[in-house]
Amino acid sequence: MKIRGVEWDQGNWPKCGKHGATKDEIAYVLEHTPFRVQGPYADEERYNTAHPAMTGRHIFVAYTYRERADGVYLRPIGARPMHEKEVKKYEHIRQAMAKAQNP
Repeated sequence: MKIRGVEWDQGNWPKCGKHGATKDEIAYVLEHTPFRVQGPYADEERYNTAHPAMTGRHIFVAYTYRERADGVYLRPIGARPMHEKEVKKYEHIRQAMAKAQNP
């Protein structure tokens, strides 16, 4: 599946932006994340991910895929900077994944 870009509109940007993450940070995380976890939503396929943005801040993003006539887009549903405890847990998991890939 080829991703054409990130879908922004008046439905999702205010929700994502109100917590302090920028569009550029959110797009960066979605483009560079090493993993995703399926969210617990029955009515729509949603995913959660987290990653450091180009600013150095760790950003958590909930998103879905949207098929349009010209391709598939990533649509952020919510995003926010991660709390310190979440960053520590993320870094621990990231290091464990790196070790597993390069024993």
